[in-house]
Amino acid sequence: MHVQLPPKAIAVTVAAGLLFTVSVPTQPTQPVQAQGQAPFLTTPYYGHKAINPFFDHEYPYYGTNQIFTRYDGSRWTNMSGCTLGVNCYDGHNGYDFAMWYESVLAAADGTVTTSGWYVPNCRDFRRERGYGLRAEINHGNGYITRYGHLSAVMTQGQHVTAGQAIGTSGNTGYSSGEHLHFDVRDTSGNQFDPFGWRGSGADPNSPASWCMWKSGEWANLCGGISQPVPELIDGQVQIIDDLDYNFSKSCAAGYPCPDWYAANIGHNSHMWWTYVNGTTPDYWAKWTPNLLRPGLYEIFVNVPCNNATTWQALYNVATPSGWGSAYVDQYGLCDRWVSIGSYPFRQGYNPDYYVWVTDATGEESQHCSGTCRLGIDAIKLVRRGRSTYVPITMRP
Repeated sequence: MHVQLPPKAIAVTVAAGLLFTVSVPTQPTQPVQAQGQAPFLTTPYYGHKAINPFFDHEYPYYGTNQIFTRYDGSRWTNMSGCTLGVNCYDGHNGYDFAMWYESVLAAADGTVTTSGWYVPNCRDFRRERGYGLRAEINHGNGYITRYGHLSAVMTQGQHVTAGQAIGTSGNTGYSSGEHLHFDVRDTSGNQFDPFGWRGSGADPNSPASWCMWKSGEWANLCGGISQPVPELIDGQVQIIDDLDYNFSKSCAAGYPCPDWYAANIGHNSHMWWTYVNGTTPDYWAKWTPNLLRPGLYEIFVNVPCNNATTWQALYNVATPSGWGSAYVDQYGLCDRWVSIGSYPFRQGYNPDYYVWVTDATGEESQHCSGTCRLGIDAIKLVRRGRSTYVPITMRP
């Protein structure tokens, strides 16, 4: 099978913060399907996204050997004649998709085996901080996908299905702008280009890359039909504000709770906040849905512009199938809905199934010095499908 990567407008954010577009030319291609390997990935986002830096087939381990080789065999040496951030991201081990605080989807069935900050308890933008808030999913077939620079992410140990939301893209770690870093490796640590190798001759990267897209925007490269994942909303959306009857807040000391503070900002011009408290949950808030239909719901939390500065708020989700949880980096966000993943819920109001967050973020001694604040505002539940999850791309 021979395929071509179609021309595509590529939006590129460079270190200086500028945004510009280039065209990727169509190139003659080579077979991209490795013998005995079946595509298994779905694009990890809804709809169409632009590609920023590509995978470096010359040395995809963040080495600086001054040689960059693209999927189509185009090659640059000494970084001469290439476009910064597009062709000559020397040693880049994956693809960057232009995503501005948008839902990130699991690229295949699997288990979240790694989640949290790339350097534990450390949030800054130096190179050694790498992927920032990130997740890794082991797909049980010898391959692992990684999702980097996130602003929210499910915690480890949770099983996910292809197309299920696992968090939100962002700008954490060593990043020059909001995007999703996505890469694929095997359990031995070898890096692979999910678009395969289409240059003449052998792939400089060993083991050779092969086309992995089963569905989504790029499936045609592997012999499938390019059908971007739709952002399905089937009419069931519920917003629970921090002043609604099915929202509650409390504290370990019982009523009154003097360290709950109100502010006239956020959803419906109101929010609550409190200071974070290391690892001891002294203050907490809870949202309990009252749903018209059962199903899998993607949960979004609203982060107000002020009084929300914690960088690892832990949201816990109690569901009929057990507990789930997600980290949210509230720092620097402004009146933004952030996805914390998709979870199953039953119909109606049940006090056993809820979203819960506390002041126990674990960061105070390492980062906040008593100044970080946990912001509490509305949550939104968007129904994505039935209780038994069916991948979005497989629905009629």
